[in-house]
Amino acid sequence: YQIEKGFSIMKNLTTHFTNITKYVSESRPILQGIQYNKEGGFIAATDSHRLLYYKSEMIPSTYVQHPLTLAFLDGHYPDITKLLSKTGKNVLFDPKEITPTLISLLKALKDQVIEIKITNKHVSFHREYEGAFFTINLEKKGSPIENETIAFNAEYITQALQFIKEVEKYETKELIELNFSTNVRPITFRTSIYEYLITPIRRKG
Repeated sequence: YQIEKGFSIMKNLTTHFTNITKYVSESRPILQGIQYNKEGGFIAATDSHRLLYYKSEMIPSTYVQHPLTLAFLDGHYPDITKLLSKTGKNVLFDPKEITPTLISLLKALKDQVIEIKITNKHVSFHREYEGAFFTINLEKKGSPIENETIAFNAEYITQALQFIKEVEKYETKELIELNFSTNVRPITFRTSIYEYLITPIRRKG
């Protein structure tokens, strides 16, 4: 039963990895594939703007495979573990704070820039340079945080939050750690099982 459940989970997760790989340029063909790493015990995908890292003990060997053609890809996959920083600031929130309403609002803004503002009490979502349209309450705060505003591609944030909700169904009920540092550095949604990193949009001025 556990093996059958595990393969079912992997099948569902492949959609989220494919969201990252499907628009990768042909100039970097190795990134069009999903990396299965037996030695490291993880599955990963990156397009240089996002990185999804997921721990798994069900990987039979190490290889890179295109999720649509199922072809095995040759080449050196970058060492993505170097990007999984433990430095910076952290806040925690309950995945139940990610509601269908938030997902729907973000989907409607998929071609736009959104801002995420992080304070000691909550994380809020804004249209660029506008007021908040949704707020997530924090469960636990660390050291005092100066209000931080970071701009992102709305579609990237939408897909990250959809992934969090997908995993919550069958894998983990733990709080989500949001790791960040400055408005030009990536943010990472993290649990003991996965890390989902997104780079911000750099704005002038």
